[in-house]
Amino acid sequence: MLTELRELITAIGSQGIMDFAQTIAIVVALCFSFWQWKRTRETMTVDNYSKIISAMNALRDTRIQVPALERSLFKARQKWSDKKIRKHVYGVGLANIFEWAFLSYNRGLIGEKEWQDWASMWRKVILADESMRRLMADETIYTFSLDAHKLIKSWIKELETG
Repeated sequence: MLTELRELITAIGSQGIMDFAQTIAIVVALCFSFWQWKRTRETMTVDNYSKIISAMNALRDTRIQVPALERSLFKARQKWSDKKIRKHVYGVGLANIFEWAFLSYNRGLIGEKEWQDWASMWRKVILADESMRRLMADETIYTFSLDAHKLIKSWIKELETG
């Protein structure tokens, strides 16, 4: 078998072997470049969500400070108390933070342990409070990911069924 390999190498010649090795190196480099491009794009997507959420939260801060603005923007909230408006708008911001973390985890930007710790704190602190549980169950407070809402709903169901 070794003799056959030597004969094959001799037949191909050293230039042929170099050409083959260079071709393999180019293919590997292209695959790595594609993987790196995809990873960078995913990171940029999450970064863009973060910037959007930040801008939206700046607008929400104004709506929390001036509940009359919320009433003027949303006809269905015209009869809401200042407290209800503040809690609702705060819930939207909180849901957006959860969505951002959920998207980051799903894209591999948050480690498994950090995600599990985050999820545990949500269950033990935020969702442990009945009024916050009702607020977080409201689909209308989610902006980017209804999958994040579905996950929250499943955690709520676990908490309520024991």
